[in-house]
Amino acid sequence: MTSHNLSQSSSMQMGTMFVGLFTAIFVFLVIYLRTQRGATLRPSLVFAEETHNSHLFALVFLVPAFFQMGGAIAIPIAALRVALGMAAAFGLIGAVFAWDGFHYQFSPAGVDIRTLGFRLRSIHTADIKGMQLRRGAFGAATAFVA
Repeated sequence: MTSHNLSQSSSMQMGTMFVGLFTAIFVFLVIYLRTQRGATLRPSLVFAEETHNSHLFALVFLVPAFFQMGGAIAIPIAALRVALGMAAAFGLIGAVFAWDGFHYQFSPAGVDIRTLGFRLRSIHTADIKGMQLRRGAFGAATAFVA
């Protein structure tokens, strides 16, 4: 990119590159999440639900997003406004996901893993070999399904 800018009389349009990058990331995430979910579990009574969330990590995402949004509003360069605005939007989305967390619904049919009401993955009872509690990051107990 630097070589191109130094050797040509016109520079690259950074705004187009940033929009393309964020669009590619979004499309990749949608395709990945749609293909890794597994078959839907049959409807049955949920006998336990566990939620793993972190309000602290939500703030970790939210604070930089706040400053990025301020920069997007204050900076007059259109390409930087778009890039900072999109980065702030991803930060806000990350904060919402961290605040809500992962919801594990245990039923006789298996385990459903969800976030924001969206089913990420289903594990059927026949595929579960065992389950145990492990110490995760910061000493928190987490359930491990093998």
